[in-house]
Amino acid sequence: MDVVENKHQAAKAAILDWVAADRPRHGLIFMLMTHNRAAFKLALRYCRDHEEMLRATAYANSLTNKDFRAFWKGINKQNNANSTKHATVVDGCSGDDNMCAMWREHF
Repeated sequence: MDVVENKHQAAKAAILDWVAADRPRHGLIFMLMTHNRAAFKLALRYCRDHEEMLRATAYANSLTNKDFRAFWKGINKQNNANSTKHATVVDGCSGDDNMCAMWREHF
């Protein structure tokens, strides 16, 4: 994640320099801007493609550093994202219409 942050800052600074130079279409400032922007997009794509591996590495680093609070905070955050607020299956029935019919017959 630090790699993406550094590349984002470099790309942002290069774009601001490019805008300050009246947005040239060639030359050193243009080449720096396009290179830094491409490097940021590549790092972002790498993180997106390897998200699970990077998350597991972060958890392992938390355990190695004996930062148990950060470890469990990350685990809880990941597990709560998969939970739902409402039941999707009641007594073997799924779907709104089927559950309503089952409750209608029950009462």
